[in-house]
Amino acid sequence: MLSEKDKQRYARQIKLPEMGVSGQEKLLNARVLVVGAGGLGCPVLQYLAAAGVGFIGIVDDDIVDLSNLQRQVLYTEYDIGEFKAKCAAQKLSEINSTLDIRAYSERLIPENAERLISQVDLVVDCSDNFNTRYLINDACRILSKPWVYAGIHKYEGQISVFNYSSRVKPEFSYRTLFPTPSDDQSKNTCEETGVLGVLPGIIGVLQATEVLKIITGIGEVLKGKLLVFNSLTMQSQIIDLADSLTESTSGPATMDELVSTKYSNECNPESEMKEITVEELQQWIDSGKPIRFLDVRQPGEWPEAEGIIDLQIPLPLVEKESTQISRDVDVVVYCNSGQRSERAIELLTEKHQFNNLIKLVGGVEEWVSFREKLL
Repeated sequence: MLSEKDKQRYARQIKLPEMGVSGQEKLLNARVLVVGAGGLGCPVLQYLAAAGVGFIGIVDDDIVDLSNLQRQVLYTEYDIGEFKAKCAAQKLSEINSTLDIRAYSERLIPENAERLISQVDLVVDCSDNFNTRYLINDACRILSKPWVYAGIHKYEGQISVFNYSSRVKPEFSYRTLFPTPSDDQSKNTCEETGVLGVLPGIIGVLQATEVLKIITGIGEVLKGKLLVFNSLTMQSQIIDLADSLTESTSGPATMDELVSTKYSNECNPESEMKEITVEELQQWIDSGKPIRFLDVRQPGEWPEAEGIIDLQIPLPLVEKESTQISRDVDVVVYCNSGQRSERAIELLTEKHQFNNLIKLVGGVEEWVSFREKLL
């Protein structure tokens, strides 16, 4: 039942005959996971919170950077250096304090996909890479969750809805649209090619619209269709995927298969990240092997990385301070659990062609636990 305060807050939506009180109640009872709190995620999150979506989960392991502010309008200069997920959650709570908003300052990976996606009704893909989109597609197909896709490039954006009716019959998937990413597609990020600042705002609002339609059952959802928008011509078109595509059955069939899938290899088969376990690292140290260490955590983060303290450069600064990082010996990169170190290695490899970086599996938490057992 809507409270009197709810009826006042959502009065303009409730007045819509297709929505009414029942539609607003559906929104308040809905659970949505937004993957990515960047250019697309900012407008999606703001409008879902304003519309009264009861539970909003925010998945993003990135930190606010000055270059984000041109298009990620949820943040200000005061937020630079803060985790996007936590920062976004706080701001959404100020927009609508009645909602349950959860911040997950982690990257969506095969190991956490079931935990994060199984608890929601639908997923909104606001990511900026093919690895994550294939992962979302496969997890949602296995867990029978619809998801709203969007992608942007320079002046153009596109949107579709996948797995919307998977409980009834097989559905076209993201793998149907993109069976495999081409080399050009894999590099088409905003950072690489640039993007008009208002474009993710336009596309993100359209994504939020699809979410509201899915939850309330109003209108015609972009199921089996692709909407393409060009900001330079202000023209859009809807492509019927059923006219030109066939059902795709590729990808893992179970969550166990999904967890063992190397999504980074699928999109970049020649760039598998090197990793080292804490046991292997201890053997390296004992053997006297020349090694350097890079801590990409924020200053003051706990626990202390006793035994491997060396160079510290927080993740937002690793590109700018890359000249401090040795290229002559292996450099073991770590954070608390391993997610930020993975991001740091990707950035340094792609932008500065490092080939001597190794991720410490489990990060400092695993290292400290291992050292305690040795005592």
